[in-house]
Amino acid sequence: MIEGRILGDARLFFGDELLIPTASGTFTVPPDLLLKNIVDIPVPDGMQFLASKRGKKYYPVGSAAGEQLVPENRIYFKTAEEAEKAGYVK
Repeated sequence: MIEGRILGDARLFFGDELLIPTASGTFTVPPDLLLKNIVDIPVPDGMQFLASKRGKKYYPVGSAAGEQLVPENRIYFKTAEEAEKAGYVK
């Protein structure tokens, strides 16, 4: 748990969650509230597959393997055939 203290009249929110301190102003927060790493990477319209510039395989957009690809190395394709023509395999 992460512990803290609020001095004075203040409200503390983590996302949509209001933290309610004790009478002395202390509070505890589960670490997962603070340690979320949310990355939103936009996918170009119409693209259904992606691959890494450094790899040999292509993946469906939104797949677990595809989401692991470094954004700077991503190449997008509309179809599996397009990916295969570029030299990538399933």
